[in-house]
Amino acid sequence: MAHGADLVVIVATVLAFAAGIALAAYEGYWFFTVLWLGIKQAIMFAVIGIVAIIIPTAMKLGAAVGKLPPGPGPATEEIRALYRRLEPWYWLMRILAVVALLVAVWRPG
Repeated sequence: MAHGADLVVIVATVLAFAAGIALAAYEGYWFFTVLWLGIKQAIMFAVIGIVAIIIPTAMKLGAAVGKLPPGPGPATEEIRALYRRLEPWYWLMRILAVVALLVAVWRPG
């Protein structure tokens, strides 16, 4: 099972993807028809790919966290290792989100 925060990221990513497609279709655009929208769509495809890559590790992390006793306490080495594996991907998705926001505001092309 995915950790709660990971599940939120996965659900939010899929909802943003679906909403973006719906809004683009509503406005009469389609994939890669306008430069700024094409850039945002490419970023979203990259994020969906990243999510697909990290799901197995996120699920392992969620299972490891689920085994911890309730309340505060130290994380296991397994949890630390899994988190270290996921953290670069999370940073990349954060950077891509900022770039997508800037492209949406700037709208080049």
